[in-house]
This record gives sequence, structure tokens and C-alpha cells, in this order.
Amino acid sequence: MIRPFNLRDLPLVHRLSEVGVSLHTESALTKNLHPTRGALFSLIGGDFPTYVWKSDKNGLAGFIQLCLDDDSVHAHILYLSSTSDGSLSSENGTAVSETEGTNGQRPYQVNENAWLPLLDQAVVEAGQRGIHSLVAEVDEV
Repeated sequence: MIRPFNLRDLPLVHRLSEVGVSLHTESALTKNLHPTRGALFSLIGGDFPTYVWKSDKNGLAGFIQLCLDDDSVHAHILYLSSTSDGSLSSENGTAVSETEGTNGQRPYQVNENAWLPLLDQAVVEAGQRGIHSLVAEVDEV
């Protein structure tokens, strides 16, 4: 079930924001991106709509956060994160790989069971707001 962020989702968003993927380079590099703060702002504003997804069957969960500009028909996906195996409380219950890559970082493993419903809902919500395009930027490294 996907729904707009609510205060009861704060612990989940905080936990998943530690291991999610930033998909908006400008915000990540210049604006000190904090998904938890953006989610709280979405309750009173509307510039950073955040949607939370929790699976009824296998315990998977995730969230997606958008950045909307009032004067534009374009929006950006700021942040996307999900659990990997349905375990929210385990040590590695997120989609970060246990193996290190060549540069010493742990590569993010995409969890399609969580990401696809979140992306679908983001497109629906953006369309309902009159947004023509939804942009996600990826790291070139």
C-alpha cells in the first residue's frame, strides 16, 4: 500500500534514508539533502511530497521523495530507498550489498519489488499535479 508520508512513518523514513539513493545531483551536492527533513516539510508545505510503501505480504517497505517547483512543469526524484528482504529490524535489512566494490563502496542493489510500485505512484502523483516530466539523475561513477 502506497500512501503520502505521515508522522507514523518517521522512524521508517529515517532508517531507510541512511542507505537510500539520491537521484538529484544538485540537491545531494549543494543543499545537504536530508530525506527525513524533506518528509517533515511535506506535511506543511508541498515542495517535497514523500510517499511511503509497505507490502502487506512480505514486509517490504520503502519511500520515494520528489522535488516540485511551483513555476515548472518538471519535477525531480530526490530520494528513493527500500528494504531488501522484508526485514526492517535486521542489521542489513536494506538493499545495500554486503560485498564492497572496486572503490571500497558498497553498491546499491535495486529491489524491483519495492522500487517499481514507488515509481509508478510517483508518476501518477506527478501527473495529477500537472507535471509533464519526472527526472531521476544517476551517478556516473
